[in-house]
Amino acid sequence: MKDAILPASKVSISQAIFGTSRLGGTVQQYDKKKSLAILEKAVDSGITTFDTANIYAQGNSEKLLGAVVKRHREKVVIATKGGYALSSKGQLLSLVKPMIRKVIGSRPGLVRAAGKVRGGQMKQDFSRTGLTKSLDDSLKRLNSDYVDIYQLHSPDQETLEKGEVFEILEDFKQAGKIRAAGVSLLSWEHLSNCIGKGIEFAQMEADFLSGIDRGRDLTAAAKDGIVVAARQPFGSGLVAKDPKDWTEEQFGGDSERLERARQRMAQIKEIGDPFKVILRHLLHSSQYPTFLFATTNLQHLESNFKIMGEARPDSEEVNALAKLFVETLQ
Repeated sequence: MKDAILPASKVSISQAIFGTSRLGGTVQQYDKKKSLAILEKAVDSGITTFDTANIYAQGNSEKLLGAVVKRHREKVVIATKGGYALSSKGQLLSLVKPMIRKVIGSRPGLVRAAGKVRGGQMKQDFSRTGLTKSLDDSLKRLNSDYVDIYQLHSPDQETLEKGEVFEILEDFKQAGKIRAAGVSLLSWEHLSNCIGKGIEFAQMEADFLSGIDRGRDLTAAAKDGIVVAARQPFGSGLVAKDPKDWTEEQFGGDSERLERARQRMAQIKEIGDPFKVILRHLLHSSQYPTFLFATTNLQHLESNFKIMGEARPDSEEVNALAKLFVETLQ
């Protein structure tokens, strides 16, 4: 794998970034020993960059990551996020989570209900006070004096246009609490608001199944010194499902987008296993300098690393992959 360098801070991040959103436990399951083993395996296999957030598993994701990387702190890059916070009711629910898991088990109806309740307890706070508390709490959970990349977590248009959040991030940097400032954005339209604001890293959704060409956006970001990571490159698990079972809702209620995705998947399957094809594209022919991947299964993780360790494809395959994933919708 290739590393990517954030131009201003010189922070070096691995091409593959491991996401830890589900390692701290969901409403259904949590195995601390297995979660720690997965993180250790990722570090031992050459992953240097890990993505988390203060709200993932109500902070437990950061705690697990902190427990593992404290032995490798100098060679590991931690990218966490702030901007969301649990309400007082949500904090109470997090304390009784172990008991909730026992009641819910694997019953789909209760799982969905619990997910809605959990989501309802989230609120955004991008104030100086809110972000400062969020960062300080993250540092404690991560057992670290600093965060390598601190990201605004899904800020809205108004927050970005006001611009105070960028000043706050710069103050964090000057105080030595963070090395680089980043954003995790919900919309590509928001990326332009981050140009010229000291942002060095951005997570953006990469829709390889039905999205539009993001070449211009990626070029503009690179010119401003922003390294963009492809988020959800495997369609949030859609590549593992039968396209016949995909729904319009999963594609923003857009029937044309759904049909494009089904056609693209048919093309991908002509080449091979969809997950492997997309992963090889990310590694060798994608416009994105970095990408995120995640799993809660050690065997799946080992399979990922086996693919990552394969020899680079020849120029013919690289060109074929690049051509396959060039989006046609302008």
